[in-house]
Amino acid sequence: MKHVLVTGGTGFIGSKLLSSDKFKFRHVVRGTTKKQFDDIFLVNEISSKTNWSDAFFGIDAVIHLAGIAHDLNFQEEEFFEVNKHGTLHLANEAANAGVKRFVYISTIGVNGEATFGEPFSEKDLPKPYNYYSKSKHEAEIGLIEIAKKTGLEVVIIRPPLVYGKGARGNFNSLVNIVKKVRLLPFGLINNKRSFISVSNLVSFILVCLEHEKAIGEVFIISDGDPISTRVFTSLIGKGVNKKTLQLPIPRWFLQVTFGFLGQQYRLQKVIGDLEVDSSKAKRLLSWTPLEDVVQAMKHID
Repeated sequence: MKHVLVTGGTGFIGSKLLSSDKFKFRHVVRGTTKKQFDDIFLVNEISSKTNWSDAFFGIDAVIHLAGIAHDLNFQEEEFFEVNKHGTLHLANEAANAGVKRFVYISTIGVNGEATFGEPFSEKDLPKPYNYYSKSKHEAEIGLIEIAKKTGLEVVIIRPPLVYGKGARGNFNSLVNIVKKVRLLPFGLINNKRSFISVSNLVSFILVCLEHEKAIGEVFIISDGDPISTRVFTSLIGKGVNKKTLQLPIPRWFLQVTFGFLGQQYRLQKVIGDLEVDSSKAKRLLSWTPLEDVVQAMKHID
């Protein structure tokens, strides 16, 4: 049985790893956490100065989930200290301690902010667009260099929006809106957005811990075919047992209204396209999502 160190193990994604009995997990937790696990390693923070002494005893692989998220208000240097330098420090320490594999959860934002007719794929030239995605991209570059120098088996995963019970960020905002507002303005929005349920993401991470063909690869994954915001929010309504009505409001009206409110950036995140091609993961690793979006939405409340 492989022993795996997990950063961010108490978070939305990391806590779901507990459902696997195929691996033994050591959770990296902050000293103030109230959650209890059988095997923990305490840190004050994740940065370029984190003391990882004794963290890797008996550890075969690392899953690195922890970091500063895009929806949090931090300065540029904070994003890079945690998401880039903290990641590379962790990887170097892991390699020096003899850890074999390092699975890094990056972001689809490394590819760009939106798609225009063609889905994002692993072949695309990276176009990170904010401090969060840029710090993640530079971490990816550094990890590849560490892999070349040390032999650490690096696997990089770039998920789109991850949803499920307990999710924060944009998905949590949509859930709260659907719970409070029966009338939604997306009746004419037929955009294409890719998502991945937390269960599907966790299943893919576990595959990447062992599959030999995952070594040195970057993967973009999703539930499957993209869906519109209209369909996605309607499914959220069903998941939280709230009836919704999608009003046929023209896109231009939403753009003008949100622009007047200074929220056009947030609107783009909802009604714009962000489509991904996850065929590489299916072809190379024979991975199949555990559930589709309809099934996944039944467990969000």
